[in-house]
Amino acid sequence: MSFSFIDIEEKTSRTIAALFLVLVLCYFAIAWLLFIPVKWVFFFSPWPPHSLWPTLSESLAVLVIAIIAGSIHWTISTQGLIERITGALKAQPLDLDDEFHRRFHHVVEEAAIAAGGMPIECLVLPTTALNAFAMAEFSGRKVIGVTEGLLAKLNRAQLEGVVGHELAHLVSGDSLMTGVTVSLFGLYAGMMRLVGQSIRDMFSSPRRGRRDGRVVLLLVLIYAILGLSRPFVTILKMFVSRERELRADAVAVRLTRHPLALAEALHIISRGWRGASLGHDYLSALFILNPAVRELDEREGFWANLFSTHPPLSRRLEILLGMAGSSSSDLIRNLERQRIAARKRRGNTIRERPRPVEEWFVLGPSRTWEGPYGIKQLRAFSWLTPDTWVRQSAESPVTYASNERAIRQMFLGRRDPGQTDYCPHCGVSMTNIRYESVPLLRCSRCGGILAERLNIPRILVREEQEFSPLVQRQAGVIRKEMSNPRRQKEIMAQQPTFALSCSRCEKKMQRRHYSYAYPVMVDVCPQCHLYWFDQGELELLQCLYETSGEALDV
Repeated sequence: MSFSFIDIEEKTSRTIAALFLVLVLCYFAIAWLLFIPVKWVFFFSPWPPHSLWPTLSESLAVLVIAIIAGSIHWTISTQGLIERITGALKAQPLDLDDEFHRRFHHVVEEAAIAAGGMPIECLVLPTTALNAFAMAEFSGRKVIGVTEGLLAKLNRAQLEGVVGHELAHLVSGDSLMTGVTVSLFGLYAGMMRLVGQSIRDMFSSPRRGRRDGRVVLLLVLIYAILGLSRPFVTILKMFVSRERELRADAVAVRLTRHPLALAEALHIISRGWRGASLGHDYLSALFILNPAVRELDEREGFWANLFSTHPPLSRRLEILLGMAGSSSSDLIRNLERQRIAARKRRGNTIRERPRPVEEWFVLGPSRTWEGPYGIKQLRAFSWLTPDTWVRQSAESPVTYASNERAIRQMFLGRRDPGQTDYCPHCGVSMTNIRYESVPLLRCSRCGGILAERLNIPRILVREEQEFSPLVQRQAGVIRKEMSNPRRQKEIMAQQPTFALSCSRCEKKMQRRHYSYAYPVMVDVCPQCHLYWFDQGELELLQCLYETSGEALDV
């Protein structure tokens, strides 16, 4: 890079000071315009407006108010910046037992070492969209986040290019500037929504007096002036330059020495769903590509540079392919070869992790051994007491039921924190498995699978599991049914039923379709956010998703 870290810090400080100054000036202009309707409504000043223009002393008072308001706005926007925005994006920490997450963690660690050993946190967005972002705040905290879809679709070299790009934003100070700017946008957008909602509430209220009419008029005027102040927001937006993305691409190439990999990554992201529902429009500047596909982003010229935060993708690809000495046709052919090779590597991704057996044989009322039974089944036996003899197998020693921790907790009427989840169908303990590297629970008797809601997008977006001919035929039948409008209406009209009980909270689970787009029947616990898939249902859902080409968000 052409600048030292001291130069970068000085440049960032000057830019932040200029941003604060522009913020105060915007507040002064807005407050000065608001002063006229406020003076008229609350002080009942006469009209025409020549008697309402602020005097010099009033203008100075407005300036003081603008400085105070701008300082408060700045403080609120910059405090807990990362926590607030990543919370809005529903970002999650890494699961280092997941090989996809572990690979991302290693790539970020290597990139951080190359940048001088700066500490960087890794986050993952639980969505099948393809995108990445980086953020920093004044405390020195730095994060790089990617979506589950990105981790699943990119190989290691492509992921290194994306991480190198986001690292360049962190090193150059762009992430801090962009984070502060979008946070300022967020508070402004919140003000617009709040005033708009207040107006709607007052208009819908059946009781409105004369005084309420004046308040409504004031709110309408405030909303109109906030709308007219959008040019000032555009001025703030100018601090997020399109050129920063091109600079970050160049730095990523210097870090990885692989411009073609970054070009491939950008092409893959652009061809998929970027995550239009990841957040409000003001967050788009954070991402490597704009989550919302906008025609303006692909244009050049003054107006595009003024209103767009991302340069044209075609320009970025042209520069990167020029660095690699390649062409767009070579890029497409290379990606097609990678896709074919990935399909050939498909296989069974299920990896079991044995758990302690929590089933017991019980000496029943007839003085014969019965079982094996799980906790759910034992709870139904009225004759079972703490002094009943139990054992876990024919070779295991016989002991009192009260000596077994899980059974003792059952008698005490509370759930043991270390107690496992049990199969809603069979009532027996389940086995830890890794399916597409995602942790799940599977019943060894009925083959059903219990999954956390946030883990499902991780499974659906990964394409390493091979499907049996039966699953593929079932998916084909469902797709054919969904092409019939009459059948679609029948599916949408179906109401959920309640059959199984959640193994965690004991409440009834809803038996319903996973979604209208993927009409696979599943059992869902609304309280614990657990999904129960009967044997083959998860594979069927995944097969439908892969062949539909649609995206899923949580």
